[in-house]
This record gives sequence, C-alpha cells and structure tokens, in this order.
Amino acid sequence: MLRVLHGSGRPCGATALLGKLPPLRRAEIEYHLRVLEDGGIIFADGTLPASGGGERLYRSAVEEDPQARSTLRATERGDRRLRREREGGSPGLLTMFRVPRPERAIRLGTRGRKTDRDG
Repeated sequence: MLRVLHGSGRPCGATALLGKLPPLRRAEIEYHLRVLEDGGIIFADGTLPASGGGERLYRSAVEEDPQARSTLRATERGDRRLRREREGGSPGLLTMFRVPRPERAIRLGTRGRKTDRDG
C-alpha cells in the first residue's frame, strides 16, 4: 500500500488501492490504511464524494525519508521475485517487508506521538 501511495504522486483512497492490490478485500485495505495512519506513515489528504458520505484520500508521510524509500525498494524487489516464482500458480498474497534486518532500527512515524510505553 505504501509503495502504491509513494508511486501515485497524488492522494489515493481505498477504491483506487483496491484496483491496484487485487488480492486484498476492501475491509483489509481500510484496516491497513487505519494502521498506517495511526502510525503516522500516511495522512488523510481530502475526500472524494462517495455513497454514504465521502471516501478519504491518503498520502505518504514518509516520501522524503531515504530509509523508507530504501525499504520500499527492497520489498518491491522481493515481491517481484515472489510473483515470478508463482507465475502460473494462484496469485496469493505477497509477503510484506520481507527484507534483511537492518543494521540499525528504522523508526517511521513515531515522531511526537505518545506510545503505550510513554505512559
């Protein structure tokens, strides 16, 4: 999802992501959008008119972070490899963040946010 938001160059909603991530259902996409937003990785950037209200649009909050870009490139390479291995088989879900453990921790979206450990 974050790679799609990074690569789109414009805000995307769950409907747009649904079309670009076909193995996922809408409820799964909306869940992960909430998790990414709660973590400060993405942020709401407008709404689109939709039945029953409006559809929130999201942008990446870590577009300029070189560590985030590096991690996204690594996961993309891993996903491409998995797709090649699965060609002809069932599409299945791709593994998220299947990259070697970094030498130092990468903390995304924790700036200024209170965590359970903070009390």
